[in-house]
Amino acid sequence: MTHAAYGSTVMSRRTTLPPAEAAGAHPARLAEPDGRFAAPVFPGDRLHIAAWQDDGALGFTVSVGDRTVISGGRARWHRER
Repeated sequence: MTHAAYGSTVMSRRTTLPPAEAAGAHPARLAEPDGRFAAPVFPGDRLHIAAWQDDGALGFTVSVGDRTVISGGRARWHRER
């Protein structure tokens, strides 16, 4: 897997699974993922997610140790019908 593909996978999983649970939303209803890759992430790295409610969305950062690897994260989900 290329680094870009791995980064996309990390972003996808980090902006859908745990944050969706924290927001009480279903991961498949993700509408607006956003964030900036701030540093590389490698297979085996242990990721830490800090998340908070932010104007109807979930703001988050992802870090590995003391390095921020995804900054300015924000996710919004479609409402349940």
